[in-house]
Amino acid sequence: MAEFLSPTPSPVDADDEAVQSGRWPIIGHDDDLRAEFDEPEIFHPPREDRPNLGPHGAAETAAGNLRLLTEQEASEAGLSEPGFTQTYLWEHLEQRLDADIAH
Repeated sequence: MAEFLSPTPSPVDADDEAVQSGRWPIIGHDDDLRAEFDEPEIFHPPREDRPNLGPHGAAETAAGNLRLLTEQEASEAGLSEPGFTQTYLWEHLEQRLDADIAH
């Protein structure tokens, strides 16, 4: 039986090379499912040189809409973790997922 991990509170982004090459097969497609999810956001940790990101960081949509994060949202997304990242090359995301399953 497959072991499933809890979903991450914030989405991660990866390039599509693994899908295009067939390494990650498409097992289904349903455009109606998009309505079940919030618009994806890229998270930005707080930075002294970018006060517009607020004290806890910010979330940005693809359209460029920026909203400040609450302390709880930033904590749940792991913005204060060393090396926080939300975007990966497919190889790095695959390695991270494999490591998470091994623990």
